[in-house]
Amino acid sequence: MKKVLAATATGLLADVGVFMILIGPVLRIGADPLTQVFDLAYPVLDMALLGISIAGMFMFLPGRISRFWVWLNIGFIFMVIADLLFSYSTALGFYYDGHPLELFYFLGYSTILLGLYDHSRILQGD
Repeated sequence: MKKVLAATATGLLADVGVFMILIGPVLRIGADPLTQVFDLAYPVLDMALLGISIAGMFMFLPGRISRFWVWLNIGFIFMVIADLLFSYSTALGFYYDGHPLELFYFLGYSTILLGLYDHSRILQGD
């Protein structure tokens, strides 16, 4: 239980940090309010999802499915990095379609799929 609370507290602190880093550039761009909300919401909510996922990993860590949770968390970390860089680069105006930072999305999705594949092999007994 202490690990779950520590993961939750760390996730909340990371959310505050991400929000503080992004608030200045996002508000300076002068975009419509809905765009600004989404530019802040994606990384902040990704961090919340990562915190929940880390708490889940700690609950299942000694078990058979712990590897899945590790893969899932690595994938979420890539997604957090991708959304954070996307929001930041969009706010500063240097993002374009096909930007190399989109590779973080690919890595995140691929890592999550690898975790699902690994999980299915464990359930089948391989």
